[in-house]
Amino acid sequence: MHQLHQLKIVMKIDKQFEDIFRGKLYQVFMYLIDRCNLSCEQCLYKPNLAFQLHRKEIPYNEAKELLQKFYDLGASKVTFMGGEPTLYKELPQLINDAKEMGYSYVRMDTNGIFPKEFLDDKNVRKIDEITFSLDGYDEKTNSIRGVGVFKKCTESIKKAVKLGYMVQITCCIHKGLTKKYREKLGVSQDKLSKLAGVTLHTLTKIETGATSDPRIETLKKIAKGLSVSV
Repeated sequence: MHQLHQLKIVMKIDKQFEDIFRGKLYQVFMYLIDRCNLSCEQCLYKPNLAFQLHRKEIPYNEAKELLQKFYDLGASKVTFMGGEPTLYKELPQLINDAKEMGYSYVRMDTNGIFPKEFLDDKNVRKIDEITFSLDGYDEKTNSIRGVGVFKKCTESIKKAVKLGYMVQITCCIHKGLTKKYREKLGVSQDKLSKLAGVTLHTLTKIETGATSDPRIETLKKIAKGLSVSV
């Protein structure tokens, strides 16, 4: 019978990396955990993917050590990501650690599906920004993220705003969102095609789903035409 051993992953910064970025590092995006509580259509972090089978995460002590090393190299901003970072149980403490080290801006990206009391944590309250992932205006976006997700996420957003957090929202551009936002602004397809510099035929195919995988350059033009940053 084979004896099972738990693999210990030690996070270290390569010396060459230190030599190149010392004094030049500005912002760090730290992926704390692979695990997520959703399985969004457009996302890489799904339970059925091979690299997530072991549900890897950075041990707290090593995450804190990395934070300090990045700060020593010049980083002043850090974003905690996942998977879903709120599933990382030491996240509140790590937020506090980052602020105590001297990071001037600490933020996290989240799907908004976390316990209501999470935002009340004294250490979480020290964060400078929370960015929520939300893909539209109504429950129809549940087809992308899952049943009930829109309501739960918007409830988290409302509470965050009420508590005074700096809140940002990111969304995945999709055919339903493009049409919905255009109509909300009262912009016709013809007008948007001219504002965006794309043909009416191209825009129609994207909104109807006839073009399921439009070029990123085209989506950027449409976003600019709608005055949306990407």
